[in-house]
Amino acid sequence: MLGYLALLSTSSACVLTSTAEGFSNSLLEYTAAGKPVVATNVGGAAEAVDGETGFLVASDDDAAMVGRLIGLLNDESKTTAFGNAGREIVRDKFSNDAQLNNTLRLYNSLLNR
Repeated sequence: MLGYLALLSTSSACVLTSTAEGFSNSLLEYTAAGKPVVATNVGGAAEAVDGETGFLVASDDDAAMVGRLIGLLNDESKTTAFGNAGREIVRDKFSNDAQLNNTLRLYNSLLNR
């Protein structure tokens, strides 16, 4: 695990090139680490990559993937902004506290019917 974290910490941006996916934990790991993401728009990717944390491209569009990645690597301010936004989104939507609060809200709404 430490090797993975060390590698991630040296990355400027992260890429997910899936052609089929449910919801990728990798996207949460990337954004929690403050890394911008370029990912294919499959499965639940749009829940974590929303134009403020990175870019989504069609799964069969290699040119768009390369273009978005190069664009990020050439724009340090956008890379930083996407990374910061990603950390916030993971904290606000996907952290243990956020998931617990959402579950409690759901249970309470069901109990109050």
